Amino acid sequence: MLEETVGGNWISTNGCYDLKIESAEIINSNESKAQAIALTLVNDDERARVTLWHKSKNGEPVTWVKRLLNHICYLSKTNVNNLKTETIIFDGDKRKTTIPNLQNIKIGVFLKVKINDQGNYDYILEGVYEPNSKKTVKELQGKSLDCYMFKKMFQKYNGNIEETKQVEEKKEPSFIDDEFPF
Repeated sequence: MLEETVGGNWISTNGCYDLKIESAEIINSNESKAQAIALTLVNDDERARVTLWHKSKNGEPVTWVKRLLNHICYLSKTNVNNLKTETIIFDGDKRKTTIPNLQNIKIGVFLKVKINDQGNYDYILEGVYEPNSKKTVKELQGKSLDCYMFKKMFQKYNGNIEETKQVEEKKEPSFIDDEFPF
């Protein structure tokens, strides 16, 4: 039922993903001064749409989201002040504002996945990293030799790899041949 609600192959588990920004769209709230950038992130198999509300309902900047957007710009080698927008008209009179500078950029993301009350996936972008080195912006700027944050987040999402292997090896089959209908 969840797959029917959201359609397609949407990312369904928390994790570290190497993705490409397929589209970046500016969203303005109809009820307040809030503004967001919605990123559609894809790889060969899956996709996610992350909405980053960088202006609050009062129009004030949301500091941690601004920092995250700056990190995305850094990884895309684009100065945040040089981002250009483009308005696209579709379905006759509907408009959407996109950010072409961010399209087709490869980034790594730390992604948390939740299912909302409507049965759809909600994505929380917990951070970004450079996909080849697996280093965050701070690690790249500090010329770190290690990708500490990637390892930490990978372990957070997947547990200790060695412990997981040991548990899997000790598991006994939990089925009896008579349980299968064929």
